[in-house]
Amino acid sequence: MDGNGGLREVCVRLGSKGQQLLRLVCLSHAGAGAAPFFELASRMPAEVGVLGLRLPGRESRIAEAGYEDLAVLLRDLREAICRDGDLPVVLLGDCSGAIVMFELAHALLSTACRPVHLFCLSQEAPQHWEAGSGLHELSRVELVTWLAETGGTDTELLECEEFVDIIEGAVRADLRLLDGYVCPARPPLPLPITALCGRNDHEAALELALDWGAQTADRFSLHVLSGEHFLVESASDELRDSIVGELLPVLGALGAERWQLQ
Repeated sequence: MDGNGGLREVCVRLGSKGQQLLRLVCLSHAGAGAAPFFELASRMPAEVGVLGLRLPGRESRIAEAGYEDLAVLLRDLREAICRDGDLPVVLLGDCSGAIVMFELAHALLSTACRPVHLFCLSQEAPQHWEAGSGLHELSRVELVTWLAETGGTDTELLECEEFVDIIEGAVRADLRLLDGYVCPARPPLPLPITALCGRNDHEAALELALDWGAQTADRFSLHVLSGEHFLVESASDELRDSIVGELLPVLGALGAERWQLQ
């Protein structure tokens, strides 16, 4: 553990209904916490327990400093997920969170919490990540403009200085964390990967999202939904249906009846 609050409040349980068969562990986009996944959790079948990952610098961890080293973050997330229980793990990452969850999937392969599926939302494949973009070094005005253009934050909120004060540190920390990221050369993941993109997404190129297929030795699928860049907010029903549809085989193998999942 490091000085970022250790493992405290990392895994946030976003709903518990009935007998769960697996855990859907979700990481949001830069600057966000677990809250964006509450609605998705409420729509999931009882067999799927949803956990949101809450990193330092946001929500109840607002006073904590953000991570500066991706390897340290991955170590802490791996430990937190393994401590959470022994149910099978499905990983979901939104936007830049998909890059972190992709690396976490690799980090978990050697543990008892080996993931069974990876969902990547609104993010081009990791081999296309633009290292050294310097987004974390933008001026405050430039950063607010960038946030407005990506569409994940209400523009009225971005006009509020107090709101920007709250989110700016977490946004910059997350952008800095991946600024030097380069996808390592290594064998593909031995688990299915599903990429999901919005039809009206102007940030993630569909043809580059297709290249997630090169990162799995298992099954790959691409879902194009009717939403925009932030699918959790703009296409929640379609997103839920896509996730459940992809998980039916593993849920069936774990003993869930398909009629219960509709």
